[in-house]
Amino acid sequence: MTPNPWRADFPAISDHSTCMYFDNAATTQMPHAVITACHATVTAGRASVGRGSHIWGERATKQYADARATVAAFLGAASPDEVIFTSGATASLNLVALSWGMANLRDGDEIIVGRHDHKSTVLPWRRLQATLQERGIHLIFHELDSVGTGDYNVHQARELVNERTRLLVLTHVHNVFGVETAVRRIRRAIGPAPRILLDASQSVGHIPVDVGDLGVDFLAFSGHKLFADTGIGVLWVRAGQHDEVHPIFVGGDGSDPGASLPARLEVGTPNLLGALSLAAAITYVQGIGVAAIKGYLTDLTFTLIDALRGLPGIEFLPGAAWITCREACGIVAFRVPGYDATTLGDCMSERGIFVRTGNHCLPGHEWDDSLRVSMHLYNTYDEIARFIAELCTILAR
Repeated sequence: MTPNPWRADFPAISDHSTCMYFDNAATTQMPHAVITACHATVTAGRASVGRGSHIWGERATKQYADARATVAAFLGAASPDEVIFTSGATASLNLVALSWGMANLRDGDEIIVGRHDHKSTVLPWRRLQATLQERGIHLIFHELDSVGTGDYNVHQARELVNERTRLLVLTHVHNVFGVETAVRRIRRAIGPAPRILLDASQSVGHIPVDVGDLGVDFLAFSGHKLFADTGIGVLWVRAGQHDEVHPIFVGGDGSDPGASLPARLEVGTPNLLGALSLAAAITYVQGIGVAAIKGYLTDLTFTLIDALRGLPGIEFLPGAAWITCREACGIVAFRVPGYDATTLGDCMSERGIFVRTGNHCLPGHEWDDSLRVSMHLYNTYDEIARFIAELCTILAR
């Protein structure tokens, strides 16, 4: 096999060569470039962003602004002011429910959510529904089904949308199914009126993401799935929606009358280290090229799928195993009838192979007892071969 050119960039991977990390849909490892950037920030002298006129304070403020500009350019945003830093994707998704939903939804308004999407995309709106109901405001929920490939049912989306539909909450790449969903087709099908909130946690850094091309109004993702630190995330808000977004926290300059975005939603002392780690991670990804990453992940995905098809009894969940085109994002989930997924995961862990088992934060129990392999650019074809060999050994016991 051709040597992996990126593996040495990740000390957690290269320094633990006996371990195989196949849980990248949960958290990715950090490359040297990000670690170095974080170390330099901490050792150069810390200061609060926007709080001091001294040299260190001004440097911190500029670094934070530069990080925001890096994120905005990476997403194809019209302006850095469209980028709000948060503590993660879950915080970003909740922020839309509270800052936009609380202020704009009226009695009888309708929201569409994905039936099989991550709980963090669904539960903020269920909680808002309960809160508004106490005030006499009744929201109507519809659930959008997935088809066998893991994509959304576009025809159903068109049928569900009406003049009372205010928002669709969608996922760009599903955290278990692992395929890119038809967000653009849904936007064309439903027209320009309903807002779209997109969870891009599994797509940013895996496939090209251009907010102008996607036709969405809000987009959320986490840094730790993009080689950055934990505790940093992004909420992108289209400029045309800024007047509809209201502050939910007060304190600092963000609560001043007339404060604009992003300050309106970023109160308190910002997470400078997290923002700089994200900017460094984006620069690292850009150096490789998102298209190259997508191509490599596609090859890894179908190499694994083809190998699993050679084993008896494997049941694939919706996803790349069921699509006709060869495009994927490194995620494969499956069941082995007669074997408990948690037990399989524990056996894999004992052999230094780290995967995810359970229901993967999905609503309900339809996909319980499944095993998810999620790969990124430091994983290799040799690791897939070893995974298959170890799985065969476990199943033969």
